[in-house]
Amino acid sequence: INTTDSNPIDNIQQPVTAHDSDEKERLKSDLIQLKTELQKSKEIIVRLQKSEEQMRE
Repeated sequence: INTTDSNPIDNIQQPVTAHDSDEKERLKSDLIQLKTELQKSKEIIVRLQKSEEQMRE
């Protein structure tokens, strides 16, 4: 009988390693960067819509 596989939950609930927290920080900064880029894109869209309206007038 293989006792290491007796409780598979133990394998899932491993403590967070330093690598995991590094990954988390990297993902967090990526997310912040994406949010910033999204905001810029929205502002550009608003500007384009305004200039389009002015051209129609």
